[in-house]
Amino acid sequence: MLCCSVARWATDLGVNGVHSREQSENSKSGVCSQLTRYIEECVRNARSSVNKPILIPVEKRTVFTSAGKGDLAYISAEIAEKAGVSEGTVKLLNGIEGTKGGFGREHIEARRMAQISGLGFKDVVSYVYHVVCDFDRIAIQEDGRLMILREHNGLHHIVIVQWDDQLNIWSVTTALPKKVVRDIKIIWEK
Repeated sequence: MLCCSVARWATDLGVNGVHSREQSENSKSGVCSQLTRYIEECVRNARSSVNKPILIPVEKRTVFTSAGKGDLAYISAEIAEKAGVSEGTVKLLNGIEGTKGGFGREHIEARRMAQISGLGFKDVVSYVYHVVCDFDRIAIQEDGRLMILREHNGLHHIVIVQWDDQLNIWSVTTALPKKVVRDIKIIWEK
């Protein structure tokens, strides 16, 4: 029924050069079969992509807190406007550690875990969440990365985030505690 209705509509409008009622009747079956083939192709394409998983590289997968939280914080529109950056969610990704640097959990574990565990945190995500869930300042670096800071127990706890174009999030690059912070460009304070 749908096929005949579409064919009637298409032929009445002169699809494929058909302009008269007589030509219209003869071309209904042609238009109908074209439409049927098109619909079948759409269904095949939809079926072939339904059960295919979207593969996210291991280093780009989100690390969750023990409570199952993956979105650790949010850079608001107000902060984003002051910094001239995108607003968005802050996430800790698995990341990588290399000889010349890295990012995410792997990088922080390799370089800062002794410091972080010395402060009483059982893992990297607990420390990062401690900082970003109640930050009191944000600074911007020359390279466009944001420094999320929280002053607590006489230390400046810092999480550095970088915009990830593929995931449209602020990805944690590194995290560290410092006794003193100097020469930072504060763009937002609580």
